[in-house]
Amino acid sequence: MKKIFLASLIAFAAFSISSCKKEETKKVEDKAVTLVMAEVNPEDSVCGMVDEVFKEKVEELSNGTITIDLHCSGILGDEKQVMNIILGENSSIDLTRTSANLTKYGGKESQLVSIPFTFSNAEHFWKFADSPEAAEILNEPYENNLGVKGLFFFHEGFRHLFATEKISGIEDLKGRKMRVSGDVLTNLAKSLKAEPIEMAFT
Repeated sequence: MKKIFLASLIAFAAFSISSCKKEETKKVEDKAVTLVMAEVNPEDSVCGMVDEVFKEKVEELSNGTITIDLHCSGILGDEKQVMNIILGENSSIDLTRTSANLTKYGGKESQLVSIPFTFSNAEHFWKFADSPEAAEILNEPYENNLGVKGLFFFHEGFRHLFATEKISGIEDLKGRKMRVSGDVLTNLAKSLKAEPIEMAFT
């Protein structure tokens, strides 16, 4: 594998993705290799801690032949910059954890897991994560020869909405400005009669 990236869907579900073009797939046998991994969040965030566990597990299962050089806090760039590097011909980054919605990179089915309230609780989410449908979403970019492949899903929690004033029900959202990123959340805000304000996730 030439490149790998991990993906996370903030506040709902997340997944890890492996970027590797079919014709460039290589086996890692006895040769030691170091993979550079980018993370936009700090190392003490949920995402940073998941990355650290992933790093430790890969190094353990490979008996130390694979080392992951993890860089947190956006040191290697924001999500868009990192993905552009990963998808480039001579990438200096092999892995990243990014949004689970990969429609910009050809993973159309991945937007389904980023729709709010898709999962009712953690048990429901993990049942999905172990399903053939989840595997299909992770594999979609790879099957379409887009150079990236999903590795696994994870979640940071469900149904989070932060506000500066108390919200007791849907009516309280009417006319409120809501910071959003992407079509799914923009349409959600509109359906709640809120005013969507498009902002880059970073």
